[in-house]
Amino acid sequence: MAKASNTSVVLLMLLIAAWRTTPVLSHAKPSKPAAEPELEYGPRAKATPSAAVTNKGGPVHPSNQAAADAAILLRAKEEMAKRMVKHIEIIINSVKLVVQLKAALLIKSAEFMSAMAGEVSMHLTKVAQAHAQVAAADCVAALKIQQDILRKASESCKAISHDVAMTHKARQEMLKGVAHDLVKAAGDIAASMRIMAEAAAGVAGGVTV
Repeated sequence: MAKASNTSVVLLMLLIAAWRTTPVLSHAKPSKPAAEPELEYGPRAKATPSAAVTNKGGPVHPSNQAAADAAILLRAKEEMAKRMVKHIEIIINSVKLVVQLKAALLIKSAEFMSAMAGEVSMHLTKVAQAHAQVAAADCVAALKIQQDILRKASESCKAISHDVAMTHKARQEMLKGVAHDLVKAAGDIAASMRIMAEAAAGVAGGVTV
């Protein structure tokens, strides 16, 4: 029991650390933490161009640099959102984690994705201001909807965690419902970022994602 508890604490600390760390724009697979191999969180290696994001037309014109940077950022965030799906499934299906810790990890997952969506919205707005042909308004609006869903999911987790009258089984089932909402939100966020990454790359010229 002590071993399972220690592992759970390590998982929580890894997620909090990842949540507070600005992700590096890289698509190289990071090394996995020893405590929980399935989770892919922690500081990334120094960014280097990959097959997923390349500059095949030489230097990007300075006026298009913001769009090029946004394309790379969006591609990286898309991959992070996809990894969140697996991460959330690991949390909710783990037999080692107590319900309270599952709720705490799901809350941090929701906060992590919400912060990521907010950061992307800011970059998209800047690109749209510089390049009128980038129609970012719909994507920004969609991300705000996802942020609202994530906020409600976080509130639900807190309510479930604090409801002492609820049975363990009932809590677990309700958390599964919240996890399902988080997985869907992560998928929708990834899809939005992919669309805008391609749009930004098209504006930048010489960059492919």
